[in-house]
Amino acid sequence: MNKLLIVLLIIPVLLGSVSNNDDSEYSLRFFEIGKIWGEIKFFSPYLNINNVDWNQAFIDTYPQIVDADKDDVRDIVVEKLLSKLNDPFTDINFDAGCLDSLASNSFEVLPDSLLVLRLNNWEGTDIDSLMLKTIERSKTCKGLILDLRNLRSVTNNRIYDSLDDNKFFENFLTENIQRPTELTIKYDGYPSEFQSNSFTGSLQLDTEKDMISKPDGKVVPIIICYSYGEKLSDDILALRSNKKCILVAQKGNNVTITKSEYVIKNQYGKFRISYSLPIYDGNTKPIFADHTLDKKTETDTEIIEFASNLFLNYSDSFAEDEIININSVFRYLSEFNEENFPSEAQRVLAVIKFYNVIYHFFPHTGLISRDLEAETKSFISRAKDCKNLDEYISVIKEMSCLLEDSHSLVVHKAGNFKYAFIPIICKWVENKAVVSNVYNEELTNNLNLHIGDIILEKDGELIEQFLINEEKYISGSRKELQRRNSIRKLSAGEIGKEFQLKIKKNDGKEVIVNGKYQKFKPDKNFVKEYKVKFNTFNDSILYVNAFKIKESDVDSLYSILSDYQKVIFDLRGYPRFIDVDSIFVNLSKSETFKWGNSCEKEINLTDKVKRQKNVKTKTINSYSFFYKSYMKYDIDIAVLINEYTQSYSEALAQSAQYNCNAVLIGSNTAGANQVVTYMKLPGDVALSFTGANALLWNNKTMQKVGITPDIEVHPTIKGISEKRDEVLERAIFYFNQN
Repeated sequence: MNKLLIVLLIIPVLLGSVSNNDDSEYSLRFFEIGKIWGEIKFFSPYLNINNVDWNQAFIDTYPQIVDADKDDVRDIVVEKLLSKLNDPFTDINFDAGCLDSLASNSFEVLPDSLLVLRLNNWEGTDIDSLMLKTIERSKTCKGLILDLRNLRSVTNNRIYDSLDDNKFFENFLTENIQRPTELTIKYDGYPSEFQSNSFTGSLQLDTEKDMISKPDGKVVPIIICYSYGEKLSDDILALRSNKKCILVAQKGNNVTITKSEYVIKNQYGKFRISYSLPIYDGNTKPIFADHTLDKKTETDTEIIEFASNLFLNYSDSFAEDEIININSVFRYLSEFNEENFPSEAQRVLAVIKFYNVIYHFFPHTGLISRDLEAETKSFISRAKDCKNLDEYISVIKEMSCLLEDSHSLVVHKAGNFKYAFIPIICKWVENKAVVSNVYNEELTNNLNLHIGDIILEKDGELIEQFLINEEKYISGSRKELQRRNSIRKLSAGEIGKEFQLKIKKNDGKEVIVNGKYQKFKPDKNFVKEYKVKFNTFNDSILYVNAFKIKESDVDSLYSILSDYQKVIFDLRGYPRFIDVDSIFVNLSKSETFKWGNSCEKEINLTDKVKRQKNVKTKTINSYSFFYKSYMKYDIDIAVLINEYTQSYSEALAQSAQYNCNAVLIGSNTAGANQVVTYMKLPGDVALSFTGANALLWNNKTMQKVGITPDIEVHPTIKGISEKRDEVLERAIFYFNQN
């Protein structure tokens, strides 16, 4: 009995199924299959023109991939998943259709003056002579049958090369004919799924040079026989697209073009993907075959006889073209809009999609310090094991931290509603959590919380450990940016829930503060302070809060600018008004205003195929804009910056420094700039990331670096306790001394 039990326990392991929770095999399996899914998701033209729901295709196939024996994974993926594409390349075994023994090349004249040229074996040294003989005899023949069945991959390419070198097909034309258009997919960045941005994907239509006829050519009806799984050359497709030949397939109906092949190899086998699609007349799918002989046992005599009979009614033997609608520019529609806890297959798909979007589109993969592949495999296993929505969201948040990108946020509707707050604002100053402001003095006085208090513990946990735990779920371009965001969590909690803080007061005493998270309204003092847009100092210095002004305030600003020689622009936040740069244009010291440099990924699978490995992009300069400057004002400028100066604010600070000779005062900026882009994941989750690569003026990346101030100033606990803005004070001092 015990022996039987042991055997029953061992059998699943021996079979190779991952239903037994073998996490390493499970995560590896879906990582490798996930890469194939991603290549097709973003680069297969068949997916687009056939309107295949590729997400659902994966979800439907997921249980079968899980249960498959390791040796059967490839067959399951090909037969159950890739077959949904209707891509003739994906369901081909690499030696499918080959004879056990290679056929001999031959030339034959049939009754009724029909020629048969068999080219099946490159080892035959008579190929060139047979071609020349066929060309010569074609002048008196009524038709040509070209038998290309059972070619092997190497043989296939070499015979096609020989056909091209001898300009074989051009002898059967009396006029030049247009080659098929090649349809591929190209991106200038990831097409955002959550909000619009400038990036799109597009279907590229590229036409090669026409096929040139020979001066002494003769139109001869041609029938080409080939085996299931063979690739057909551009010349053959050109003939067929112009109805100069009929295609007869044995054991299938697949046509591809020789250069469209992209092969993915992994431990489960080889997988083929078509990265391009030949299009006839600009708007029709390629003909897979005019006629198909399904019987694998058709004899050579029967096939040739079938082909010969087609000459009797040649013009009516072509299959009907299928018209397709090609939308040349597209954006991805928002996916996964249901808020429910995703299924196991959907959770795994979330990780797979994340990996592929980042691998193909994130411009800063080279700056990721952790092993993206190894981490992805781990997250696949963890996503599978999630028990509820909260666990799943936590996994997605942790996964976003791989990017080390301050633009990377996880947006999820469920969960935002339940939070309330302690009415304080905290900042990390001198390596301590300090209360830097209060929303409502009456409430904070009742709690015995005041500006300058240092928070030592929250709910019995040391504050440093609390922040480290929070930072597992917060992506940051630099460590300081993670801390900037994690400290915001100090005051957040579930509405009505009790909290306890251990506080160090200004006099050095430590006290315990107890209270409940609540909804509240800021008091009048906070609102008044928050709404300050302009201020003056010493009657000669104008202060402009650049992240508070609105478009309606610009005219007021211009009306008073001429009264001041010195202006301080505060960029320690993100502007509400998206055309703040227009203000700096009018303050430029030169006739032109240069607005930053940026690089973006130009992505298409053609480059990847040519280079085979990971080189799949090229970088282009595209955001070096010049504006006409009116030089209306001759004003000295200082710009206040810190870790809250991020994205557009960083671009503004840099352009002011370059064009307006502005002095930057404060601390290093965030280091996350240029086009926030979103992907949608199952469970109605949106995950954002930086979509392009902003450059500093030295043409090095701004990502994870930021902009360094000309004059470095950091707030102090003493200054906060005294309610002083030490960065602003340093700017005023700078102008008073200069």
